[in-house]
Amino acid sequence: AEGQDVSWSAYAGVLHSVSGAVDITFNLARSFRAPALEERYQYIELGGSTYVGDPDLASEQSTALDFGVRLRDERVSITANAFVNFMNNLVVDRQVLDTLYMKDNVGEARLLGGELAMEYNPVARFVLYGSLSYVRGRDTGMDSDLPAIPPLTAVAGLRVPLWELGHADFSLMATDDQDQVAAGEKRTPGTAVGAAGNCAGFGA
Repeated sequence: AEGQDVSWSAYAGVLHSVSGAVDITFNLARSFRAPALEERYQYIELGGSTYVGDPDLASEQSTALDFGVRLRDERVSITANAFVNFMNNLVVDRQVLDTLYMKDNVGEARLLGGELAMEYNPVARFVLYGSLSYVRGRDTGMDSDLPAIPPLTAVAGLRVPLWELGHADFSLMATDDQDQVAAGEKRTPGTAVGAAGNCAGFGA
């Protein structure tokens, strides 16, 4: 299949320092994304489910607005962002049969959400960190939920210095139930997963 896509992109951002410790940001962007080769021509079988591409996919077009606040001092860093993204021709996996999914364009879609992130350095190079993120996806043309949208997610962790060897990282990630799902998509229960790891490094 042959095709030609013509589009344009633009970006504008503002950073305003309210004080030495507080910044406010605002971003406005208009962009497009041509579907990847994998999205156009994929054929994947996963545990009984089959995912097929579509050579005739149209390019995604997006208009995004983002507003954020950043607070920083010697020991604490807090960032909060809220966004809304209006999209045309969003590429999704559309369920065709019980186990068959095909790449398709959503005519009009909206993604709305935000993220809160924090780091706290109580002493030395010890760092407590956490984040909370949420996104709501809607097919506004069909007045339905979008597929494959992640649920409310929280992360909390601790980074511990290992002298000059690097640091150890202990974290916990938890997700809420996801019951805002597309037609044919399964609801998922909440989860909690702990992890531990280390990163080698040298220097202060």
